[in-house]
Amino acid sequence: MASALLRVRTPSGATLKLRVEPTSSHAELLALAAQHAGLDSDVCTLSLNKRHPLSAAPSARLTEMGVAHGDLLYLLTPADAAAPAAAPSPAATPPPPAATPPPAAALRGPESPAAAAAAAAMARASVGRAGATVPAAAAPAAPAGVGGVRVVDGSAYRPAEMPRSPLFDAAAQNVLRGAAKKPAATLVPQALVESMDGALKSSGARGAHEAVCVALHALLLQSGFVLSSLLGTTIHPPSTAPALPPAWRASAGVYVFGYGHTRQGSEGARAVLEVKAVPMGPHLMLVAMVHGAREPALVQHRVRPADFVQPADGPITSVTNLTSTPRLVHELSARMVQPLLEELRTRVMDPSGEGVAFELMDLCPELKFAILAFLDPPALWFARAYRRRTLEERRAAQEAEQQRRHWRMPSPGFAAFPPPGVAPFGGMPGFPSGVPGIIGGDFDRTPGLLPPFHAPRGFPGGGGGLAGGFHPHGAVPPGARYDPISPLIDPDGQSGFGGGIGPMGPMGRGGRGGMRGRGRGGMFGGRFDPDTPDLPDIL
Repeated sequence: MASALLRVRTPSGATLKLRVEPTSSHAELLALAAQHAGLDSDVCTLSLNKRHPLSAAPSARLTEMGVAHGDLLYLLTPADAAAPAAAPSPAATPPPPAATPPPAAALRGPESPAAAAAAAAMARASVGRAGATVPAAAAPAAPAGVGGVRVVDGSAYRPAEMPRSPLFDAAAQNVLRGAAKKPAATLVPQALVESMDGALKSSGARGAHEAVCVALHALLLQSGFVLSSLLGTTIHPPSTAPALPPAWRASAGVYVFGYGHTRQGSEGARAVLEVKAVPMGPHLMLVAMVHGAREPALVQHRVRPADFVQPADGPITSVTNLTSTPRLVHELSARMVQPLLEELRTRVMDPSGEGVAFELMDLCPELKFAILAFLDPPALWFARAYRRRTLEERRAAQEAEQQRRHWRMPSPGFAAFPPPGVAPFGGMPGFPSGVPGIIGGDFDRTPGLLPPFHAPRGFPGGGGGLAGGFHPHGAVPPGARYDPISPLIDPDGQSGFGGGIGPMGPMGRGGRGGMRGRGRGGMFGGRFDPDTPDLPDIL
């Protein structure tokens, strides 16, 4: 049975990835989670909805408790378990309606594995319904002011069921592999760190207020925004260089930025975002206006720069001057950048409310990093590897088909028989052939349609072993010829191989006289040279 991967959220907000066997018990899972969280398992409990602890027996298995692969469990301490039960003060804002609690059967303890699984499923469904409902008090909107501008206070922006940043989830460690927890400096995407560092070096920021403005500018560039003039006359092309607008601090007491967005396309000929930062004592007031087809929207947030920037005598030129880069990135992302992206999507990308496709660019870098951190390398490389594998398979199939077609093509040699009306040994019909003879001479050593084997120029010829040219191809003895007359049907023994009765020469006995001897004997021993039938033997 395959092991199950569970996520356990600790009281500190970190997320542990535990790979356990489905046969593990409740007590074993609790002890493992408490050990890696640095807590005592005797005072901790596990919960599926962060409200009601699991009431299963310590020996109950995960399958009996209804815990499935990929579930998120909460490790609760006594303080966490008592927090939901605390009664709110009368002066506090009424809390949003709570989700329907799980049935009483789940609180008493499952009577059977099926009942436990059903109770766990209902608990997860109740948490999902509660998370999907965003309370109206989470983003209070002020009455419309002059010009019909809707004001959204980014300081009160609270994502539903997300008390902590997803950035902490990105640092989740796999305790099965023993991976060490990442330091705080590596929780921010490296591209964002490099962009902020380059912007600080080129800006020459003087003081903590300007450093926060530069950090917000780098964060907006990493979120898909591009520099633009405030009057909408020029939109610069997207660039990875964190350049600042030339007049961003031209006005005393206010910093002004204008942005377009890469998703505008050819229609985005004007700025869609205007950002102004106003120093107010130890605080910095950030106000951003999103222009769209409908009424513009304002997103504002107040930040204290001294909490994130170290005091410096000169200009701040590096991220090393920031005391906590992850905290600054999280606060600006959650309070400014992500609300701006949502307003941009609603007012610019989908002004008619028809619903456009959700893209990864609709998320700030912090959320992108949190999502990609939970994906394994095969999932990240699937699209590119699938395309590459498809191309390689297609190319290999094309090469195999070309080879198969090449093998099926006929050989480009001559036909076995000449076409009708053509002389087999050359020449035209009605004209004598150039072959001196069929039997005897050079051509009787070339059976069939094989080309003749002539000796090269200057090579001696004659009636000896090398007379008339080279020998035929193949493993044949020297002097062998193609002779259609077999010695078996030549009773007088005057044809075929063997020595004649002529005089002895340097290479054997010569042939018999009278044009009948066919021995390949002496060079001058025979009276008739079979290779030159037109010339008599003068010796």
